[in-house]
Amino acid sequence: MMDDVEANGAFDLDSPFWRFALKVYAQPGVSPLCLTLQDENGIDVNLLLFACWCGGTGRRLTAQHVETAAASTVAWTEGVVRNLRAARRAWKMIGPDEPQAWAGREALKSVELLSERIVCATLYGMADRLGCVREAELHPMGAIGANLGLVLRRAGVAPDRVDAAARLLVDACRTVA
Repeated sequence: MMDDVEANGAFDLDSPFWRFALKVYAQPGVSPLCLTLQDENGIDVNLLLFACWCGGTGRRLTAQHVETAAASTVAWTEGVVRNLRAARRAWKMIGPDEPQAWAGREALKSVELLSERIVCATLYGMADRLGCVREAELHPMGAIGANLGLVLRRAGVAPDRVDAAARLLVDACRTVA
């Protein structure tokens, strides 16, 4: 599906979604929350942030929308992003004080970030094609919360953690909106 996005001219590495994701991820508590959800529940952080962005732009997702979005990037996320992350983490554990190791790890980190941008560009390119209707009267924070609930429950996050995670992320989105 990533080839379809590029062929349709909607492949934007500096999309509004990417800029939104960076701002939300930088909010207090968001990065540790996302990394915990990623490591403990296998959450795709880009999909989580995409759910936030969709809600903030008046798109209320359904479970099918979430499945379609996840399917569009799963091969890239599992085959590239996760492998680069694992390599970077392993590199960090081996010789972290050596200048050569540090330089190599930073280069790998840059490639990992580029791979994340590619996932975000893919998700952004398919946002309008998902088929979710933009609702002008939809309250963005309510839509963000509902969208997050779908992604978090899909990953098997415990109900009490779903509410806490959604609250933190909705607050972060409110800050950047």
